[in-house]
Amino acid sequence: MREVCPMHTEEDPQEGVLVPESGGWAFTCPLGSGHAYPGTYSWERMPPPPDLPEIGELASQLGLDVALPEIVSQFGTTWVEFGVIEHALAAQYPDAFKFLVDRYGHTAIKSKTYTASAFLGATLARLAARGEFEARMGRATGRWSYNQNVVWCALSPSGDWSEGISWASRDSDMSYVPGCTEVKV
Repeated sequence: MREVCPMHTEEDPQEGVLVPESGGWAFTCPLGSGHAYPGTYSWERMPPPPDLPEIGELASQLGLDVALPEIVSQFGTTWVEFGVIEHALAAQYPDAFKFLVDRYGHTAIKSKTYTASAFLGATLARLAARGEFEARMGRATGRWSYNQNVVWCALSPSGDWSEGISWASRDSDMSYVPGCTEVKV
């Protein structure tokens, strides 16, 4: 599988490396600059979940096509890291969030490849592709840093990337996840 670095769309596609644990593909941009943070940029493309056709319908049934753009709009043109958006969704739409956690699980409960967070990340990407807001991959912070990169969102025209709201800057814990077993350290 080959992909182009999302920060260097004019460059040649890079060959991916199969990640046996997840079934996804890992990529690394050969350029050392032009990324959100200094140095090289790596990302992983996860395989589609087994019930892909249902995802659009489920997101719509849960009202995520309205809820997620509404949440992103609360931050205006400021870039917001995924975890902050997920936390806001859990607070403002607890039933929808609980349904997703019950169905897909969450890493705050147990390590798992496809989770409620993965579902929400994919839904954010689809909504951004539809033009609801802007999205880009950026460095994951705090408890989300095991991912290396996560989606960040902002209304268009987006503000200064360096002034974004990260998970780490919020000093939050994972108690918003129903059934959370993770302890903040």
